[in-house]
Amino acid sequence: MRRGVVWRAGGPALELIAYDGKSREEQRELLRALIHDHAAQTRRNAAESCTTRRTYPTDQGFYFPAYRTLSLPPTNGEHGEEPRAGMSDRGFLDSLRKGVLSPWIDAPARRVVVFGGKSPAYLDRQLAADDAHVFLVVDRSLRWLANAAARLLPRFPERVFFLRAEALFAGLRLLPRECGDVVVVPMPTPFWGEKNSHQRLLTSDFLCAAHRILREREAPADPRGVIAFTDCEPYADFMMEQLEEAKLLVPWARKDPAQTYARWLPHHENHPAREFPQQRFKEIIAIAASKSGKPSSQVMELIEGYDFRRKYYRSFSGESEE
Repeated sequence: MRRGVVWRAGGPALELIAYDGKSREEQRELLRALIHDHAAQTRRNAAESCTTRRTYPTDQGFYFPAYRTLSLPPTNGEHGEEPRAGMSDRGFLDSLRKGVLSPWIDAPARRVVVFGGKSPAYLDRQLAADDAHVFLVVDRSLRWLANAAARLLPRFPERVFFLRAEALFAGLRLLPRECGDVVVVPMPTPFWGEKNSHQRLLTSDFLCAAHRILREREAPADPRGVIAFTDCEPYADFMMEQLEEAKLLVPWARKDPAQTYARWLPHHENHPAREFPQQRFKEIIAIAASKSGKPSSQVMELIEGYDFRRKYYRSFSGESEE
């Protein structure tokens, strides 16, 4: 892959490359190549049980301006320590926030962070609902983001941006404090078994990270907060437990999702157009909470000092592993 513009080194072996000088067609081919390499390495990892290699480059990030898409190195687990250190560097963060993410961060509209890019149909409907919100879609799958970008950018070229990153790292390191108004977690994968439970998105740690990037509500009815929904009843119970745990550290006010955050709910279960292909059950269960205050400086220091080690949770009984 030929290099474009090197924005700034975040550490001794990390650089952020922007393909500003490339045509849209050239950027599309570079993006496809990155997705193809990831898929090929994923297949190799599945075939080689004793060795697991990273499926995205660990020393480079890539920005595709024609697709408003930024792909950053993986940061989860002990093998992500070096990329985490590089991307936590102040110089790297300044380049990222003032360069790539500034159109979203500085937008006068309400800023929405959507953690999960599997449903372009849902995102399309939300973007079409009004002009008062700009969206940053975060997902660890570049393929899902590219699919969403292909559908959404022709209609909403100035109001949606895409970030390939792990959710916790984005919330705790990449995004500045109090930069967003709403965090949406649409239909996250439940990961039923204990073996894969470390991949569950909506945990107390995530809710603390979401609290960090949200602005405080101005009134009890002000919809500044987080909303998540699932068709998996055990996961819904788990999310509610995790919210109660997060409330021990940060001020969350539980809200009725059908009132304050109704616009973020998916289509009614009887609607003919299903927005989430992965949906298995008809009933949707949602949780919502508004940011009702700020944590102490000691708590914020504790939250931002997260070590990114894997955490495992109880199995959702009655179902097999993914």
